[in-house]
Amino acid sequence: MTALVAAIIAGAALACFVLACLCRRKLAVEDENAYRLAHDSKGPIANRSRLLLLRRTRKSRADARSRQIADVLPLAAEMLRGGSSPENAFATVAASANWPLGEELLQVAREVSSANRTLAQALGSLAQRTQDPDLDLLASAVAVQKEGGGNLAGILDSLAENAQKRSEMKGHLDAITSSARMSAALVGSMPPAMLALLSIASPAYLEDFWASGLWAPILLVVAVLDISGLALIKRLYRLDFS
Repeated sequence: MTALVAAIIAGAALACFVLACLCRRKLAVEDENAYRLAHDSKGPIANRSRLLLLRRTRKSRADARSRQIADVLPLAAEMLRGGSSPENAFATVAASANWPLGEELLQVAREVSSANRTLAQALGSLAQRTQDPDLDLLASAVAVQKEGGGNLAGILDSLAENAQKRSEMKGHLDAITSSARMSAALVGSMPPAMLALLSIASPAYLEDFWASGLWAPILLVVAVLDISGLALIKRLYRLDFS
């Protein structure tokens, strides 16, 4: 029996190791900066909590930015058709845009006005900092128009349409996978919930279980398998639009 329990624990540990290797992803530049910033705190729990908070904040900024780009670019395109320069058009829409895109475009406007940088260079720096594919396309479009000319307003309209379609697709896929994520959370929470319920409602039912020497390794195996399953489901339903 002891050998069987040891084999189960070893197998669960090996499964967790393989799962961790499969789920490992290469961090982007912004994730690496967040990781270094998080480790300025003291203690592993504080480090991990701060890192998770920074990643969640980065994701919320990216989601809000992708929605706002589709609204901001048509306004800039209309100003270009009205005779404004690209620099003035983006500075104007930056003043009226909401967080976070408004703040980021204001930084671009400050770089253009005070740092003697071109609009394409400032937008390129913004795209590199945010790792946003729409901003990267925008910076490339402005740079190409600056060098060779062309209808920048039409390009902005096309970029806005693409950003809108990407945002709608992301919302659609989030809605489709939300039920699966909810089911995974419900199923994953059932083992500890049932154990707690039985311990409170009918302690005598678990007397033999607690009296045996196997309760600790059994609970360990259950916890490892439960967490591994939740991590795998989270990995399967992770959406990447970069």
